[in-house]
Amino acid sequence: MHLNDLEEIVVRELRSLCSNCLYRNTCSYRNTTKKVIIQCELHVLDLDTSDDAQPKGLCKSCDTFNSCKLPGKNTGVWHCQEFK
Repeated sequence: MHLNDLEEIVVRELRSLCSNCLYRNTCSYRNTTKKVIIQCELHVLDLDTSDDAQPKGLCKSCDTFNSCKLPGKNTGVWHCQEFK
């Protein structure tokens, strides 16, 4: 998998890191660029976002989502050996 492929997956799945960042409304980076942000040293996951109940990443289409006990289930997983 090439870096461009990974970037496309992140952009398609997340739209940007900003969508679930605690600082998304006050971020100076977000306000000064037109590019989709897929890497940010200041990103802090906002656990109170309204779409947290929706599965993210591979979890969206995994057959074992409801019975999954893996810790990343709530934030979304993009690499998983248990994916079915």
